[in-house]
Amino acid sequence: MDQGISALIVAGIGIGGVVITSWVGYRGARHAASAQVDAALQGVQAQARVELEASRRQARSEAYAGFLGEIDAARMAIDRAHQVGYNAVIAIQVERHGYDIAPPLPSDAGSIRSTMEERVEALWLRPSVLRMLGDAQLADDAEALVRLAREAVDQFVFVDLAEADGPRSMEPVYERIRTKLDSLSVGIRSWAESAVSSLERSWQE
Repeated sequence: MDQGISALIVAGIGIGGVVITSWVGYRGARHAASAQVDAALQGVQAQARVELEASRRQARSEAYAGFLGEIDAARMAIDRAHQVGYNAVIAIQVERHGYDIAPPLPSDAGSIRSTMEERVEALWLRPSVLRMLGDAQLADDAEALVRLAREAVDQFVFVDLAEADGPRSMEPVYERIRTKLDSLSVGIRSWAESAVSSLERSWQE
């Protein structure tokens, strides 16, 4: 074989080897780059999921604390209205029997019931917010507490109706209000414990 032809063949083989090597290297680099991109994307997605769950937990925590604060404020407002009203009944009885000592009545007694009504009315949409956060049982229990608070407030209508018949007719109504208040207090404590447990479970998941 002519030496020139042999040289060309050798050169061609060398060039082909370089081309094949380059192509293999390109494919390997491309695969490695793709794997790096996939790993980075998975990392970003995982981080996004972590941040989303953290945001959800924070939203739940704030919603639970908000409801707990409002339902307890409503309970305290009802309790205050009950206390003032019942003290007024005692004051009437004391006056009728000629005693000198009677429970003091606040100067703003007229606005106490209005405050009570406002506190309870502010609760009505709270269970819906809790329901949006995904804990149906807590939302149902919250709604039951709101209804119980409303039932206690509605009893004051019967206080007004019994007023014309004298203090003795009003006392049983105040006793019913007190019973509902006691149930509300127990329910709030139970709800708070359930809310804390729910948050703890969410942090463990």
